[in-house]
Amino acid sequence: MKVSYHAAQRFLERVVNQLEFSKMDIYNTQDYLEVLLKDVVISSYKRQFALPNFQRFVGIYQEDVLVTIIPKDKKQLRPSNKFKKYTYIGD
Repeated sequence: MKVSYHAAQRFLERVVNQLEFSKMDIYNTQDYLEVLLKDVVISSYKRQFALPNFQRFVGIYQEDVLVTIIPKDKKQLRPSNKFKKYTYIGD
């Protein structure tokens, strides 16, 4: 599974709690996550899954690319308008 730049950035912000990082940190995180997720089998076009080794977080993928990482307590989605765009429930 490939990892987007955005997902690597969210991993550093949300999982590692690192607020300042360089582009090199993000690229290294992308490499780390690709190795971590190499055995994840996807079953649909777009879905969420529990992030291995990090039980409090959920990864969301689309077309074999990890697009973002969110905390598990915010994984409930609700439609925000008639075009079925979603917003996260929570703060």
